[in-house]
Amino acid sequence: MILNRILPICLIITGVAGTHAAAQTPALPSRKPDSARIKAQRAEEDDRLRNDWAWLRKFGPANAQLPEAEVGEERVVFMGNSIFEAWAMRFNTMFPGKPFINRGISGQTTPQMLVRFRSDVIALKPKVAVILAGTNDIAGNTGPSTLEMIENNIASMAELAKANGIR
Repeated sequence: MILNRILPICLIITGVAGTHAAAQTPALPSRKPDSARIKAQRAEEDDRLRNDWAWLRKFGPANAQLPEAEVGEERVVFMGNSIFEAWAMRFNTMFPGKPFINRGISGQTTPQMLVRFRSDVIALKPKVAVILAGTNDIAGNTGPSTLEMIENNIASMAELAKANGIR
């Protein structure tokens, strides 16, 4: 008997409170666009890893538009990972008037850099190459690496540079 009288009151209070709470709570943004965006980014990254593992195409257009190094020009190419890539937006203020070229790619490992060393360093004919590499190898970004593998990849880049007159 008492339950018959209390139950309708509880339903009314719950219904009113629920309506009030819903009116006071801002609607959450839809997660579908974020999920779709993330899914699209992952698909794009998967495709790039399958078809351009070393990311040779990233700087292809910029390399093609770069003028030949002038005689006596002290061109420097920075080859590396996210640290150099982050410098890209500040290159003009960090090195004003200098013919310095940034070829950093976030997440890159030494085997990827070694593959793109010819197109992103040697072909640009710098006097000097600055290499920042190894951190992402240790993190395992492209699979397990030993210290010997990392050292060998960096040594190979240095040997290619030296063979092409690049310090």
